[in-house]
Amino acid sequence: MIERIVENWLIKANEKSFQAPFCQMLTGEGYKVVHLSRHGSFEEGKDIIAIAPDGTPCAFQLKGSDTGKITQKEWAKYIDQVNRLVEIPIKHPSIDETKSRRVYFVTNGELDEEVRVEIAGRNSDWLRRQQPALTPIVKGEMLTRFLKIHTDLWPEQLTSEKELLELFLANGNGYLDKAKLAHFLENLLVSSEAASKAEGPRNLASAAIFTSYALSPFTQSENYVAIIEGWMVFLSCLTAYSEKFSLDDKYWRDSAYIAQEAINIALSDLLVEMKERKDFIAGNALVDAPFYRGRLTWVLSFISVFVLWQKLSDPDWKPDEWISSILISNQKSHYRKSHYFDNVTLRRCLSLTALA
Repeated sequence: MIERIVENWLIKANEKSFQAPFCQMLTGEGYKVVHLSRHGSFEEGKDIIAIAPDGTPCAFQLKGSDTGKITQKEWAKYIDQVNRLVEIPIKHPSIDETKSRRVYFVTNGELDEEVRVEIAGRNSDWLRRQQPALTPIVKGEMLTRFLKIHTDLWPEQLTSEKELLELFLANGNGYLDKAKLAHFLENLLVSSEAASKAEGPRNLASAAIFTSYALSPFTQSENYVAIIEGWMVFLSCLTAYSEKFSLDDKYWRDSAYIAQEAINIALSDLLVEMKERKDFIAGNALVDAPFYRGRLTWVLSFISVFVLWQKLSDPDWKPDEWISSILISNQKSHYRKSHYFDNVTLRRCLSLTALA
C-alpha cells in the first residue's frame, strides 16, 4: 500500500511540493544539502545545492509535470534556466568554485524522446566547452530512490499504515490532525528499540519524506499553516529521537535544516497570500464573526514568527511597511490569552517594527 501512496504522491507533486522530500532523500543518501531556493529568478537555475558523498558540488533544478511528460514545447520554456544551471558556477560559501561540479534536471514525469536527444546534443557541446553535462532524473528513478530510503523504516503495524493513509487522504483545506501525525512519526522513530548512529540520518530522512506524504493534500491546497505545523511536529519527533539515542549533531542537523527551510518557505508563501487578501474573513461573512478574532490572532502570530525568524537570521533585516502596519493596526483585535498566541511575541515584534 505504501508503495502506491509514494507513487500517487509523486505523480501529483509539483517542484515546490517535492523539493523538501527530495532534499531529505539526498540527505539519506549521504549528500549534504547547503541551500534550498524559493524558486526565484535570482537562483540561476539552481533550486537545490548539495555536496555529494564524494565531495563533488551538485546543483539540481526541479520541474513538476502536470501531464506526466516533459514535451519539447515544455522543455523550451525551461531552456534558459537550464543554461544558467549548467554554465554558471555554483556560488555558495560552502562550495569551492574551482572544483568540477555535477548538474541535474529533476522531474516527477518522463522526458519525450525529442527532449532526450536534445539534451544529448547539448551535453556534447557543453563538454566541448568544458562545462558539466546535464543529467536528467525522472519519475522512475525518483520513485526507486524514495522507496530505497524507506527500506528499513516501513510502518510494520496496520494502524501505522492506516494513519498514513488517512493523513494522505485528508481534506487539504481543513486542519492538520497534528496528534495523528505525531503518533505516526513516534511509531516510526521514537518507539524503535534501537538505532545505530549510521542509521540515524537515513531514518530521519525517511521519516521526513513520510511527513511530506502526509502533508501532500495540504501542500496541493496551499494550506501553508498546516504545512508549517506539520514540519514543526516532525522537528519535535526528530528532537525526541535524537535525544533518545544520544545522536551527535552531525547525524540530525541536515534533516533539521531542511525542515526549518520548508517552514521558512511556507511562512514566506503565507505572507504573500496574506498581502493579496482584502480581509481575513473565511466563508460566509454573516456567520464568521465568532471565529474572526481567533483567526486574526493566529494570522498575526505567524507574521510575528516570520519577523522574529528573519531578524534572528539577519539582524539588519527590516520588515516592510505592510508588516509594520498590520501588526500595529490590529494589536487590539486579537485574543490576548489565546492558546494560539503568546502576547509577549506580538509585543516583541511590535518593538522590532518600531525600531526598523
